[in-house]
Amino acid sequence: MIPRASLPRAVPRVLRPQCSKRPNNHRTLASAKSGGFNYETGEVNSVKFASRDIPGPTTQLAVVARAGTRFQVYPGFAEGLEKFAFKSTQKRSSLRITREAELLGAELFAYHSRENLVVGAKFLREDLPYFTELLGEVVSKTKFLRHELNEEVIPIIKLGQKHILGNTAEMAVNSAHAVAFHRGLGTALHPTSSVPITKYLHEEDLKTFSQAAYAKPNFAVVANGTSHDELSKWVGEFFHDSPTAPPKDFPPIETKPSKYYGGEERIAHDGGNNMIIGFPGSGAYTGGHYDAAIAVLSSLLGGQSYIKWSPGFSLLARATAAQTQAHVSTRNISYSDAGLLTIAMGGNARHIREASIAIVEILKAISGGDIAKDDITKAKANAKFRTLSAGENTGTGLELTGAGLVQSGKASQLHGIADAIDGVTEDAVKKAAGSLLEGKATVSAVGDLFVLPFAEEIGLHHKDVLQTPNLSPKRSPSHHGMASAWQAAGLTYNRYLAVAARAVRRSLKEQPRLQAEKRGEMDLRFAKWTLHIAAEQHPDSSDQYLSQPSRRPKHGNKGKNVKGITSEFRDAATGRCSTASPVYDGLFLTIHKALETGQLVKDPYFTLFEAVGALEIMDPKMDSGFLAEDEPLEDTFNVLKELLPEEVVGLMDQMLCHEMAWHMGHPLSTSLFTSYHLDRLLWPDPKRLDDARFDRHEQVSQEDGLLHVIFRAYCLATIKCCNFVHRRVSTEHYYEEEDFVSNLYNRKLLDDFGASDMQQLLDQALKVAEEKNAWDDALRKAISVRLTLRRRLLIAMGFDLSPDQDAQIRCWKHCSELLPTLIQTHTVSKPVTAAFSIKIQRRLASSVPPRPMVEATFDETHAFLANLCRDAADVYRVLEYHGSTNILNFAYTFQFRKPEPSIYVRCLLQSMIFHDMKVLGSVTITQTVHDDLEELVLPADILLDPANGNVEAPHDPRFRIAKEMRAFVLRVGDSFLDMFRAVCMNRPRMRRMLCHLVSDWESVQLEAENLDVELRKYTDEKPLTEGDPIGSEIWSFPLSSWAYYYKLRQMEWIIQLGFELDIYQDDELPGMYWYLSNVAGAKIQHLERIQTFVTRRSGQSKKLGPSQKASFKRCFSLLDVTLLETSATQWFAIALSKLHTVLSLLPPRVEGHQPLPYSTAELRHALRMRPFMQLSTPEPAPYAELSAATSIYSGTAEDESQGLIKDQAMSMLEIAGEAARTARKEWEALGKLDAKNARCVSCEEWWRASVKDIIRACIACSITVATTEKGVQTALGMGRPLSDVLTADMPRAGKRYHDFWIVPKLTVQQPPACDVHTSGHEQPLDGRRLIDTSTPLHVNLPALHAHVIITFYSKSSSWTLHCTKYGRHRHTGLQARCDSEHVLAIPVLLFQAAARPKSDGTALQYERRQAYDSVAISSSDYSNLGFFEQFAAAAYCPLNNRDKAGGTKITCSAGNCPLVESNDVVSVYEFENSLKTDVTGYVAIDNTRALTVLAFRGSQSVRNFVTDANFPATQTDICPSCTAHAGFWNSWVEARPGVMAALKTAAASHPDNRVAIVGHSLGGAIADLAAAEIRKSGVTADLYTYGAPRIAGATLSDFITNQNMGGNFRVTHKDDPVPRLPPIVLGFVHISPEYYISSPNDVVPTANDITKYTGAVNLLGNSGNNPLKTDLSAHGWYFNDIGACGGSDFEFKK
Repeated sequence: MIPRASLPRAVPRVLRPQCSKRPNNHRTLASAKSGGFNYETGEVNSVKFASRDIPGPTTQLAVVARAGTRFQVYPGFAEGLEKFAFKSTQKRSSLRITREAELLGAELFAYHSRENLVVGAKFLREDLPYFTELLGEVVSKTKFLRHELNEEVIPIIKLGQKHILGNTAEMAVNSAHAVAFHRGLGTALHPTSSVPITKYLHEEDLKTFSQAAYAKPNFAVVANGTSHDELSKWVGEFFHDSPTAPPKDFPPIETKPSKYYGGEERIAHDGGNNMIIGFPGSGAYTGGHYDAAIAVLSSLLGGQSYIKWSPGFSLLARATAAQTQAHVSTRNISYSDAGLLTIAMGGNARHIREASIAIVEILKAISGGDIAKDDITKAKANAKFRTLSAGENTGTGLELTGAGLVQSGKASQLHGIADAIDGVTEDAVKKAAGSLLEGKATVSAVGDLFVLPFAEEIGLHHKDVLQTPNLSPKRSPSHHGMASAWQAAGLTYNRYLAVAARAVRRSLKEQPRLQAEKRGEMDLRFAKWTLHIAAEQHPDSSDQYLSQPSRRPKHGNKGKNVKGITSEFRDAATGRCSTASPVYDGLFLTIHKALETGQLVKDPYFTLFEAVGALEIMDPKMDSGFLAEDEPLEDTFNVLKELLPEEVVGLMDQMLCHEMAWHMGHPLSTSLFTSYHLDRLLWPDPKRLDDARFDRHEQVSQEDGLLHVIFRAYCLATIKCCNFVHRRVSTEHYYEEEDFVSNLYNRKLLDDFGASDMQQLLDQALKVAEEKNAWDDALRKAISVRLTLRRRLLIAMGFDLSPDQDAQIRCWKHCSELLPTLIQTHTVSKPVTAAFSIKIQRRLASSVPPRPMVEATFDETHAFLANLCRDAADVYRVLEYHGSTNILNFAYTFQFRKPEPSIYVRCLLQSMIFHDMKVLGSVTITQTVHDDLEELVLPADILLDPANGNVEAPHDPRFRIAKEMRAFVLRVGDSFLDMFRAVCMNRPRMRRMLCHLVSDWESVQLEAENLDVELRKYTDEKPLTEGDPIGSEIWSFPLSSWAYYYKLRQMEWIIQLGFELDIYQDDELPGMYWYLSNVAGAKIQHLERIQTFVTRRSGQSKKLGPSQKASFKRCFSLLDVTLLETSATQWFAIALSKLHTVLSLLPPRVEGHQPLPYSTAELRHALRMRPFMQLSTPEPAPYAELSAATSIYSGTAEDESQGLIKDQAMSMLEIAGEAARTARKEWEALGKLDAKNARCVSCEEWWRASVKDIIRACIACSITVATTEKGVQTALGMGRPLSDVLTADMPRAGKRYHDFWIVPKLTVQQPPACDVHTSGHEQPLDGRRLIDTSTPLHVNLPALHAHVIITFYSKSSSWTLHCTKYGRHRHTGLQARCDSEHVLAIPVLLFQAAARPKSDGTALQYERRQAYDSVAISSSDYSNLGFFEQFAAAAYCPLNNRDKAGGTKITCSAGNCPLVESNDVVSVYEFENSLKTDVTGYVAIDNTRALTVLAFRGSQSVRNFVTDANFPATQTDICPSCTAHAGFWNSWVEARPGVMAALKTAAASHPDNRVAIVGHSLGGAIADLAAAEIRKSGVTADLYTYGAPRIAGATLSDFITNQNMGGNFRVTHKDDPVPRLPPIVLGFVHISPEYYISSPNDVVPTANDITKYTGAVNLLGNSGNNPLKTDLSAHGWYFNDIGACGGSDFEFKK
């Protein structure tokens, strides 16, 4: 693995969270009036800005917008806009923004207040241009993507909502603002949990709101630590795109002046106590509402101490000194046009009560003048200090200054505030205090409302707040009057809500009410509506009765029913019961007298939640206490009823079905716990086993043996089995809540009793059953087999993972053996349906809506239990330790069994893998990690030597190695084991867990890389050098390589599981298989790298002992098998990617898998790549690259209307066919390995079955490719869309050959005919047909949009007629004349160019083409073409490119370069198998002909082939705007340093030599780029390429063609398909000229067989010679067999 330091993005991938708090960065200033203290303001391009040039190396820059909660148009908009700061913009992704900020060492922040939204950054001073540009993008170019809103913004907002629920201090502040200001400033700073933010937050609305918030009049740019001129320059440049005005079609931002109301609000909360007393305060200095007297009064009151170890001088600090468990603080919260002076208290409720009384007394004392002058002086000094100190805070200064600029055009100048404070007099402070007391206070209390005081109790009286219990019938409708009404009625708030809910239900329900059950400690547990008439007031339901906390309802409903509602209450003091009419009847009438009509239900606290909750009661679908007409409440089934033997058998089978339903994922409340018998045994919780009886009050006689002995034993054993299962599942690190409901509903599953007790009961039951002579044999056998099965299940599930593996397997197999008898005897059973009832659920899960009872059928139960026993027996195989790779393969293949193992078995497997802090209960974690490292990257290495741990000398390197390796194992242990745990999950959870785990392995890789560097100090490792003049060093990085391998393996699993789970849409399959092939390619490259270093180490070790040799052998074996498997995966992924790309012409092939209206391909790609966005290597595939690699269209509507370009389609299918065949061969080779080498010792049959399934999928793929090829030829040969010939069905998971590999099933159908009309007579145009051209030719187009080309050939020339028909008409007439009487008409699909339509919808284009008469080239050119072809052939010979130092005589083992061998040709530099692109070749000196030759080998290895198949373009540095094929360019860039240095050396030693650059295939493409750069350096060089693909865009191709620093000789041969790739439609063109060989294969061409064509895009030569035909063999024959030295690999590539 290449060191991270060499990568362009070598930064940690852990995103720094965007700060949601104000930056707290203080600077020390000399005085309030110093020059650097105040801001300098300005305006550029209508954008207001301010700066303060504070000396220092850092700068803080922020955009302050008037977009706080006061100005948001809908709830949550301010919060949403804040959270979208630094998300994806039109120029940068959020990841890029974070990475760049980290690289520059900056901090990004965003927060909002009630008036402002602040987005900014703190950075080094010299980075001002970058961050000004970034903030400009945030303001005007944020994308507001839907997935970012739904997956990043809203979840964070909801987390904040949960935080607020437990933060009583913040609740009190929000409450105080709401009471004081109502709307506007009264809006909560963060949306509460009751606010339906998802109703309002939509990405388009947020985007529109941002345009209003970031309109130029609505924001300002403020900076600390930069000059005014520099800020003006960059603001003018980067903020000019900001909107000049808010959108007209969006609600305007509210700017009404704030109005103070005041009032009181109380909120019950058990998380703490907070109380706020508030008064109208001072506004901001820049808003014209500043009152310096309020600031001084705030300091005078104080409360918090600013002196250590002292309560402080403030009045409140001294007055509340006795209340040690309450803290008090005073603060003036300033806004632009208002303020709120708050005195906040928190702590013990009783102390808060006492402190609040003292606070009011202090205010009265101040207003009365009872205050010392010295206190006023100190308060003024403190107020001034606090104001100036806040100004030093750069964050506070930014917001205040920006807000002032936006609202009033003035910056916040602190010296003016200080002067105002100095001018405050003692009388002004007294007057301010008096005005507060005279006005209306704001009081908010959160916490224990029983203790926390009301406003009137502390002396704050409001004339509109009810003071006495006397209720006035003329009360005006207001919140306060209503609140006092229910308080005066003696109701707690919860009881008040109950009354309101009852009232709402009563008013909405017209039919007589049915009996309803109330759960929990409520006022009424049972109630029945008999008539729709309220009961008369009963004396016992008075307010005084309600106020007694000792009154509690009895759990029963034995009271007498009267008109209305009656209920029985038990007095806690007397113990007597009394029947009372409903509490809400009389109370509701009493409250009604104090309120106007409708006032009660308009209570803002009686929200939709309470109203809907009221409606849900009496709804049978929502109310678990609902009773139907005449349905009894009490249980009617008698569990003591005498049972028949066949009924006992039926009950046992029913109970088994319910038990398996629980295993399948249904809750106990709807399955097993619906049994009356089990409920009687479990409730109340038995303290002794004898207590667990069906009747706990009577002694059971022997006559009751069937029920009380046999069936009781079976029931108790069933419960104990459930106890074992529940304990096994719920105690694991991870288990799937979606597959297992662990809720026991306050029941204990006989935890206190052992399995031996149950076995004794079962043995006794078996004995009783055998003694029942009255039963027939069938009944006796049925009961006995069920008791025996239950006993064996009890033993099997009760095993504690003992080392006796065979005993456990035998036990599960015994259970399996009993199942056939169970099936046979099921016929004698008689179900007892009444013994199971959903009514029991009311006592178990009364807080959730009712759920129907679930009971699996007996056949389903038998099948599930059979699989459970089979899987449980098989899972014990894992206990045989054969290395960690075997364990991982076991778990992975075991999970692939069909049907999927149950959750109990999966948890059992998880327990076995990691048990008692050991792997498999016997191997330590350290040993497991060491074994894995040794097997993959460190065979027989000193880093893993156990003797290192015995060294105690700190200076000894082995001591340091042991210490570092222990730390490494400690770090990776959890991640390593989590990977094993992940594969024990169900498939969706496995993928989800791997998506999280792969990011953790990214961190492991980074830390391992650092550790590798550290460990080099203690080992004798030497780097691997390239041998080039640069002398680059490559280190092994073993630990990092190990982590990288597992990261790649997890990436493969994530992608493959996506196919199995049908996550990907049909149109995503080409791209995801392409990405899978890329990941597999990266894995192959990495494994080969590991193999290189392991091979090197094995060769360097002089003496290897037997154990060391065995270690290397295991390592090489694992690398070989892993390489083979990964290569097979890559080939199959390539095949399916190409196949699905071609089939993308067809309409969606799976019902329900069609793209959603709001979905886009780019958005889905972002979601698919999201698990990999945090990874540095391999980087996620950009959408443009993936789209280009899997695209068959040129992007024009004409291409889409016609379908697919035939040459490209046939080329893709050719690749797909070859790849599928190769994948099949490699999978077959893999399947022939023995279990030991395949690392599947314990799971061989499952593994082999999986491999066979993949092989079948490969065969099916080859057949599908062949069918598609025929379909493409048929369809496009007739000018028809492919969908007329083929239809494809995509098999769902479970119906495929293998779930990872989606091979479509094709159906061939007869296409509609395409007719040609000549002379009025209709004739089918099927293939080639002679037509009389003297008459008009009419073509009947079968599709609404079609494109037909008809080519007319004559002896001397040919004419091509292109016709494209648009619109609804199907007929068009075309006429053409030629020199001959008859021509051959051939319909073909346009590949190179398309005709542009005329205004009438029909496009006609005539193209004159010369005949194919051969024109001989010069003899010298012909000689050179043949001679330099042999240099290209020599590049394929391994002996010519292995010695980096050169000095090799250039020869060809295949004998295909005799001219070169006859000359004196010696290499001076050779290069082979580079790490990235495998570029290979040599630089040689031909002393005979005075030549310096640079030769590049063509495609040969796997990685070369992938390079060829990769079509994205990239920018080069050869010339401006010059783009080239990314794979070719990367190959040249990797070879460039060594090649250029070698050419420089050769030029120094042979200055008169002429330079020639040659290459075939991929080598020819690299040669093109090499020639361009070598010529650019001033060297004249001739270029000879053979069968080279298109390399670049038109700009670079023209540049190379016109360099005039040597000749260009691009040679092509007949139907060679490689020069036709990449397609012209993707923007790739050739250099000019082309030398086209027309002679057949295996024939040496003559000069007359070679024709020269000019032009970067010409439709002659190779591109124009029958574009529908491809001949792979033509690619290998240029003058001779050019790749003969390459062997079979080269032949396959062709």
